[in-house]
Amino acid sequence: MTSTPPPELTGFPSVPPPPPDDHEPATHLAEGEVPWRWTDVLVVAGLSIAGILLLSASVVVSGWDGSLDDPRFAAILLLDGTIPAVAALAWLWLRYRPQHRLVWRPNPTRGPRAGVALALGGLVGVGWYLAVDLIGVASLVVVTGYEPPEVQTEIAEAMATPGLIMVATWVAVGVIAPLAEEIVFRGVLFLGLARSMGAVPAALLSSVVFAAVHVQDTLGGTLFLGGYAFVFGLFACWLLRRYGTLWLPIGAHAGSNILTLLIAGAVSGL
Repeated sequence: MTSTPPPELTGFPSVPPPPPDDHEPATHLAEGEVPWRWTDVLVVAGLSIAGILLLSASVVVSGWDGSLDDPRFAAILLLDGTIPAVAALAWLWLRYRPQHRLVWRPNPTRGPRAGVALALGGLVGVGWYLAVDLIGVASLVVVTGYEPPEVQTEIAEAMATPGLIMVATWVAVGVIAPLAEEIVFRGVLFLGLARSMGAVPAALLSSVVFAAVHVQDTLGGTLFLGGYAFVFGLFACWLLRRYGTLWLPIGAHAGSNILTLLIAGAVSGL
């Protein structure tokens, strides 16, 4: 019995073999990695600075005299932090759909869900405040006799101003600032730089930039608040890297800020 050869198939295009395992596609991301880089950081920074300058110019033109009880001060509190956050999220959405969602959970396989991470972060932030602010900073002030930066005095004055200013201070410091600063400095800056230069250099550089935006009108105030921001920036980078979710540093930031507001409100009422 003779076997017949299989019929020849014609008219079908050939299918190329799959690429070998050692040639991964260009879109592949390592665990915990994001697609944006330092160039995207520059774009987000430029958009944020342009938006804040436009806001400042409009307030100056409107004739604001700098008083804290003016509704324009409330607008500055609310918009000053909102502009960078919107710029960052809009740029990532336009450039990296659907990978822009990695800004919230760069490592989805690690860390708790958003709500749990936010709650845990809040507890971490309270612990941070008690250990660093209440004990460390307060001890430094008592020992050296150094007065807190003017911005902290302004927050206490705003908390003592009933009505729109107090509400705007709560929203700006307790909600907008933690969201905006963590999105921009950790979600965009730290994660973007980490892909280009590694986690440790990225944490140091992003924390230096975070400290720089907390510059005050005096050298002592800049060193005081800038140094605090640098240390917290490193801590927030570690939280994000360790647990793979931005919600945990957001919660820590919010917990620390909210406790600051509660104490400022209590002190201003004395």
